[in-house]
Amino acid sequence: MPQTAAQQLIKDIESLARLDNRYEDLTCVNLDGAKRTGVCSLVFKARDIQNNSDVSIKFIEPMHLGIAYRLKAFEREPDILEVLKGTPRCVDLIEGCKHFTWQLDNNGMPVNITIPYFVCEWLDGDVESIFLEQQNYEALFKLKLFREIVLAVRAFHSKEVFHRDLKKDNFRKRAADDCVVAIDFGTAAGKKRTKTVNTEDYPSEPVGANAFSPPEAFITPLGSHREIGTQYDVYALGALLFDLFNVDHFVKHRAATNFDNLLSILSMQVAGTSDEDALLAKWREVITAHEKSVAKMKLNGRGNTIPKAVMSLLNDLFNSMVHINLDKRISLESCLKKIDSAIRVMENDALQRRRLKINAIRRRNRLRKIEAREKRLLEHLANKRIAGTSNV
Repeated sequence: MPQTAAQQLIKDIESLARLDNRYEDLTCVNLDGAKRTGVCSLVFKARDIQNNSDVSIKFIEPMHLGIAYRLKAFEREPDILEVLKGTPRCVDLIEGCKHFTWQLDNNGMPVNITIPYFVCEWLDGDVESIFLEQQNYEALFKLKLFREIVLAVRAFHSKEVFHRDLKKDNFRKRAADDCVVAIDFGTAAGKKRTKTVNTEDYPSEPVGANAFSPPEAFITPLGSHREIGTQYDVYALGALLFDLFNVDHFVKHRAATNFDNLLSILSMQVAGTSDEDALLAKWREVITAHEKSVAKMKLNGRGNTIPKAVMSLLNDLFNSMVHINLDKRISLESCLKKIDSAIRVMENDALQRRRLKINAIRRRNRLRKIEAREKRLLEHLANKRIAGTSNV
């Protein structure tokens, strides 16, 4: 079976003794046979001999070189990471956009292809597996993990950067401080940054993963509007919260509401409005008129692992994060306050249960001591009666 361009590029890069006279032992980590993670890039783990540390090197997928939006978005990512450099809870950029000359043989004719790449810190800590095996983790642990994720999002929002592709595999843990770190800013943008390409070159689908995208992201070109980027991320965080506590995925739960039908109706109502600002104003008008037609989703879905003590609190938080009206979504600061309240309730509840358990153990121990004393007393009295009988 002939190799794809990506497979050939991987083979050629992994065979390099050293890339840019600095990086050794390059190994692709997101394409293993037919299994692929990540859509637009090839990611390699390598050893940086200059800093004596492991790094992550990201190359664009060769098939996307001819797609203006994909290429510009890839080249923009290191620029975004430069803005975030030194920001806690964000992946650290080592080297900005560089270029690798890929030499191909086209039926005996040598061809050179320029492949852009950039280098970031390597993060070993896995977060995705916790989502995939969420039923095996305590609720308090999971809520504290979600708080860490929200803090990571708040960190890059503070730099007026929004991600637009928040999902479980776009967070890692840094071993040095064990904090959750946001990665993969390939679809990110800055509030004050100009767009990479013309509006008509944007994809018709949401910029990020459909399963975590808010309704406005499905309206082209509204999803690329710089004013709604933060609300875009808040919605995705709500979807992550659902997946962290439920057997079913958020997208399946959302499909059971009137979401898809309403989205079709709203799309028709705003059709023909091409100016972004006018489209956003029209969207706000129609969504306000129709928002009540969508049933509220419940965080406590089938087989959920949410403690009863915080069921109502977390349900309210979830619905305020995934509200169909972007203007009614909760801020991250308010979100953190609700999370902290829920954590306190859960910790107090756990403490109370531990106290009750300890008290129950103490009561059992006291009863056993009393029973032991009574037994010894009865044995003593019985022995006295036997001794008295013997003396008669």
